[in-house]
Amino acid sequence: MAMYSGFSEDYLEKVLHEENESDGWALANRSQHAEVWKKKYPNESLQVIKAFLHLPGVPPNDAVKLVQDVEVRKRWDTQFSAIDVLEEHPTHRMVYWSAPLPLGMQTRDIVQYIAEKRDEVTDTTYILYSQVPEYVVAAKPGIVRAVTIQSAVIVRPDLQDPRSTRMTLLFQTDFGGRLPKFMVNFFSAFAPPKWRRDMYNFYVKFYSKEKNCNEMTVAAAVRDMTGTEHSTLTPCVEDTQPLCMSTHNFQCNRN
Repeated sequence: MAMYSGFSEDYLEKVLHEENESDGWALANRSQHAEVWKKKYPNESLQVIKAFLHLPGVPPNDAVKLVQDVEVRKRWDTQFSAIDVLEEHPTHRMVYWSAPLPLGMQTRDIVQYIAEKRDEVTDTTYILYSQVPEYVVAAKPGIVRAVTIQSAVIVRPDLQDPRSTRMTLLFQTDFGGRLPKFMVNFFSAFAPPKWRRDMYNFYVKFYSKEKNCNEMTVAAAVRDMTGTEHSTLTPCVEDTQPLCMSTHNFQCNRN
């Protein structure tokens, strides 16, 4: 049996081809910061979804953190009830995801290999997701195992504003069970805008503030050690009313 070998350049080539391809793609929906396209391959009932997302004011390295850091992801990606890293390797991770479905439908889970590659020249990060075979991680009783047919996230700086992010999603997932394919296709086309909105709102309300506070705290510690003059910014103090699920939340104050 073939073992997973990490990031696949052939897989990436297919993703980049679909990202730039226009033939066969139809616009599914569009909003100010999200554009979603759909496509059906011959003899397949499940659509492929391609989404172009804009995250103004979110630097690319922060966008990667929002997607890739499991502890951060748990705080904003509410579609999943569980996200757990099962294995960590130099070339990839194995991650378990569990998602309850509405209307009394059975919970779905999915297990993926996740491999990442960064292009330092273009400041682009490529994230590829592949299905972990069920003989490697067995499905849990009462839960339907979904299957990743293809899935990728590409994170780039906005050419007009390098401190903002342009993100491409490409995915095709079989949710299994008795869930009709037309329902999967319908909801898949509307998932990316909500995904983007949840991620962006979390960044603006929580992550960016916590990041700034952490940076200020470090800067204050450096000033204390070097004896340099203090700025008008004081170190962040722990908030007695946490804003989110993190065990350490900070609130910045100005003199």
